[in-house]
Amino acid sequence: MWRLSFDCLQKSLLKTDEYLNVPSFPKTLLSASFKEFSQWVVTYKLLDINLSRYSDDALTIYLAQGKKRFNRLRRVELVTQFFRRPLELWLAYDRAISLQEAGYHVQICTFCDTHITPRNLLIQASLKYPNAVQ
Repeated sequence: MWRLSFDCLQKSLLKTDEYLNVPSFPKTLLSASFKEFSQWVVTYKLLDINLSRYSDDALTIYLAQGKKRFNRLRRVELVTQFFRRPLELWLAYDRAISLQEAGYHVQICTFCDTHITPRNLLIQASLKYPNAVQ
């Protein structure tokens, strides 16, 4: 949420529409204020933003905007969860067809239960005619 909030802040103050990627940051910043987090990003990215003239209260508008974007993102992620398994199956089947077209005998199976890992598809492929002259 703070990354999205900072994005709102930098877009407003720098008058830009471009997203600014915020890198991994020290987790100690999560116990600091949003202003301290923002100052860290400004320093790290060498941005021309002077946050000293803004109070923590003045930055709450950006926190609210970031929270709104974060909630919207979570709702979109919920929808994508519905399509995750069908998409994985489609990709596995597509890979299997490519292998078959290349002359392989292909089997698709699962190697463990989904409660262990949802990424449990296994594509086994072996050449149909390994000793054939090409």
